[in-house]
Amino acid sequence: RVNRWRQVSASDDGTKVGAVDYGGSGVINSGGLWTSTDSGVTWNEIDTTSWRDDSSSTRNFYHIAISPDGTKWVSVANYGRIHTSTDGTVWTPVVMHNNDCCESWDALTVSNDGRIIAVDGADLYYSADFGATESGWKSASVGSSTAIKSLDISNDGTTVLLGQAGGFVSISTNGGKNWVAKSNSADFDEDANEQWSVSMSNDATIMAVAATGDNIHVSTDSGASWNPVSGTGWDTTKSWNAIAVSSDGTKMAACLGGFSDDASNRGVYVSTDSGVTWTEDTDKAVNCGGIEILSDGTVYVSENTLAGAGNGNGDGKVYKFGYGKTPVCTCISGTEATGLNCLTDGPKCASCDTGYILDAN
Repeated sequence: RVNRWRQVSASDDGTKVGAVDYGGSGVINSGGLWTSTDSGVTWNEIDTTSWRDDSSSTRNFYHIAISPDGTKWVSVANYGRIHTSTDGTVWTPVVMHNNDCCESWDALTVSNDGRIIAVDGADLYYSADFGATESGWKSASVGSSTAIKSLDISNDGTTVLLGQAGGFVSISTNGGKNWVAKSNSADFDEDANEQWSVSMSNDATIMAVAATGDNIHVSTDSGASWNPVSGTGWDTTKSWNAIAVSSDGTKMAACLGGFSDDASNRGVYVSTDSGVTWTEDTDKAVNCGGIEILSDGTVYVSENTLAGAGNGNGDGKVYKFGYGKTPVCTCISGTEATGLNCLTDGPKCASCDTGYILDAN
């Protein structure tokens, strides 16, 4: 099959990982959800055939979110019902108010305490009980009426950061109930067509936003002020598709791609100093669907094979690599091996003896 991988998510320790496949355009039930509980060594496809009330419609997936501690998972098929899990294996559908299940979901996130935030266009919904009860779901107004494109939540569920089309950034400090919208004329110089990706550290101190055709902006004071990334040769008009901040805020990763056939619009960039300086990983020139980075430098990148109506230059994989670390060959059972034939390609281990896998631990 040809995979169009979209979002990827991981727990803080990297042992729990999930990735969603958008599927083929117009192909019935071609998308899906895959999960791993062993740091991406093995993957299980989840049976999602019943995730849409209308089984005759295309089942495409955009979103997967895992809480920092790995105990809360949420995912949803486009125009389907939100599902939750505590282990990534068994999934339960939630019942929203008025049995509202089948929206064109645009973003989804979850905190350690089980607070779920879900958005459809400019409409935002939140649940404080992990979607357990219909009455637990509430709606909130986010000031600006422009479509919400991305959001992230602190590990305690109090601070929520979201980005909207048109360069708007909004922040809630009470779990999504009330919002303060930051004008796009204050720190950002964006146009109405830009779509934002946002991420932040677990304590909501370090935040980052990225947009299509614009720069990355970073805040180190919980969104009070924002600074654009700069530096010699830095291109401020890249078409960013996704950005991620590690749980401690020291690492960031951003990637290019999305629905574009431009082969030059590919790549992964990493920062190890809270977004001050960035380095391109020239080995990962992929059409990025989503990205995640851990505090130890481990990066997960999901690849979108097809772009728009044409063909992308990828082969539909989920990549895992270590940035700023020296990868080693590790036994498949997880016990570190010694004396192996590890062929080096720059700072990365290119291959291992039979029976061993590449690992950046």
